[in-house]
This record gives sequence, C-alpha cells and structure tokens, in this order.
Amino acid sequence: FLSKFSKKMETEFKREIDVSKSRFPVCIVWSPLPILTALFPFIGHTGICTTDGRIHDFAGPYTIGIDEMCFGSPTKYIPIDYPSDR
Repeated sequence: FLSKFSKKMETEFKREIDVSKSRFPVCIVWSPLPILTALFPFIGHTGICTTDGRIHDFAGPYTIGIDEMCFGSPTKYIPIDYPSDR
C-alpha cells in the first residue's frame, strides 16, 4: 500500500519555485529579523515548505502560520533533496 501511495505522490509532485507567489516546494525558507539580522547576519526566522510550496511558519507556542511568515516574506530558500527512489 505505501509503495503505491509513494509512487503516486512522486508522479504528482512538481518542483516549480515561484517567488512572486511565495511557493517554494520542499524547501527551507529564511527571513531576516529586524535589527538582530543587521547585527548578526546569521540570525533569522525559518520556515519549512510542503510539496505544494506552502510555507509552514512556527511563530510561537501552539501557533503554526501557513503561507504567512511572522517576519515578512522569505528572502532566501534552500531546496531539500527529495528522494525519488525509496
């Protein structure tokens, strides 16, 4: 059952990054924090994206924002390797 489901997902999965719509399939996204990032450039706010490109942002305790990061739109993204063969 799982192998059939996995193969079905792989055929439907399209990795098209669309910056204008903030769609980053299977990526980790990053946005700067006001003032802190200016002082320490390696500090920022991260989110993780699903296969359809929706951003999941962990904004606080028991709070998960979807498609809306709490510190603005992402400025950087890193694609995650998605295994095509399991």
